[in-house]
Amino acid sequence: MELVTKLLYWLSTGLFIPLMIALLFYLVKSFVMIGSFYSLFVNRIKFKKSFNIVVEKVEEQSVIVLSETMAFKTNLGAHILELKKRQASKIKSEKVVANFELSCQQELGKAKTLAKMGPMMGLMGTLIPMGPALVGLAKGDIASLAENMQVAFATTVVGLFIGGIGFLLGQIKQGWFAEDLNDLQYINELIQ
Repeated sequence: MELVTKLLYWLSTGLFIPLMIALLFYLVKSFVMIGSFYSLFVNRIKFKKSFNIVVEKVEEQSVIVLSETMAFKTNLGAHILELKKRQASKIKSEKVVANFELSCQQELGKAKTLAKMGPMMGLMGTLIPMGPALVGLAKGDIASLAENMQVAFATTVVGLFIGGIGFLLGQIKQGWFAEDLNDLQYINELIQ
């Protein structure tokens, strides 16, 4: 039994360094996602302001011209152009709408990964140093206890931060993508 316990302890202790690397990777990834979110937000504001004016006039050509100017900056603009190319076939147009839904789901998947992995790794980063901290407490080594507890709490905070960023970005993008899907379906009907 003692051998199994030691083996599990070594295994969990061995996971600590890869866990810290993964936690730092997801922290950097969350900062990158914040940057890309800001860029998407700015481009979205520019596109939607012009887009709403054009759609209210229900002018097909104006929608296409606007989409051409913003195609490289917004996912919606690129898919509107794709609809225009495939307007002869209803099946192909539906495929473009389905592809847009897939690209939205993939983008939301990144945020969901952060939202789930951050807290999970934070919890693991809390529990792994607790073993050496308790050993330090039993031996009366307060310095070791304090150091391990500091690491445990730091990983918890970082993991929760990563999860919070992922959850927040996912919620906002989900609303945006639902609105964009609605607009794309409207334009699909308009072009047909």
